Amino acid sequence: MSLFKYYVTTRNWYEIATGHLTGQWPGEIRLRDGTRIKFLSAKEEIWAFRSIYWGHCYERDFTVAVPRDGVILDLGANVGIFALYAASRLAPAGKVYAFEPSPLCHAILLKNVTVNPQLNVIVSDAAVSDFDGPATLFDNGESLGASMFEESAQTYNIRTESLPTILAATGPLALLKANIEGAEYRLLLNSPAE
Repeated sequence: MSLFKYYVTTRNWYEIATGHLTGQWPGEIRLRDGTRIKFLSAKEEIWAFRSIYWGHCYERDFTVAVPRDGVILDLGANVGIFALYAASRLAPAGKVYAFEPSPLCHAILLKNVTVNPQLNVIVSDAAVSDFDGPATLFDNGESLGASMFEESAQTYNIRTESLPTILAATGPLALLKANIEGAEYRLLLNSPAE
């Protein structure tokens, strides 16, 4: 079944299928609609692609459709898999704001936005939390492993933005996706409900 889905959705399906067998992954997925998604670590990120593009994991419980011209926040954008999906499928006439503080993931996120200029994605290197200001990001060296809470040897000085600060710049939201490694509760509990 997965092989067929790769065939239907991607142009380089054979390279991806081979990666599952050999561990030699391509550096990007090329979708049939022309979208290109570069990876930092395909072995770690291929599951995210499958969950987002095939499983629709961030839209299963929608009671109202996202307007085509809606504003979407992607907090913890990683390399931009969801941001690209949202900009091409959920709100193609809207804007997607992608926040990713990990320097390694942020660099790939910027590449993904650059190679897909037809998509309206605005990128920020800020972490999103319950305060505005400086913070420390701990990075365990894996694509999916940066956090402001789980200490590791590699650290980065980063800046944070609060949800009220972001909303002042973006206006009303159609969708908020937050995968910010434990900061979700602090973000939502300490942000004013408006």
